[in-house]
Amino acid sequence: MNVGEVVVALLAYSPAKSEVKAGATVTWLQKDPGAHTVTSGTVEQNPAGVTKQPDGRFDSGNIATGKSFSFTFKDAGTYTYFCALHPATMRAEIHVI
Repeated sequence: MNVGEVVVALLAYSPAKSEVKAGATVTWLQKDPGAHTVTSGTVEQNPAGVTKQPDGRFDSGNIATGKSFSFTFKDAGTYTYFCALHPATMRAEIHVI
């Protein structure tokens, strides 16, 4: 799905997988109560819980309800991201062509 907008609601990113062209700006709209983040990297599941592995490409910090975060994807590749506050359940990816 080619998308320039991701909605953060119901403890999820929608769509969870999307595709954009290099140079596109994606905006995440935070519609849940409380706060979420958009943090690039991966999350590793293990018996003791989850281990966050941010990669430093982008990080929104806490996004409050009704606020947004935007990032421009300059290079092709697959970018995975997660919510640093809810890493066990909130994960997604953007494929840049």
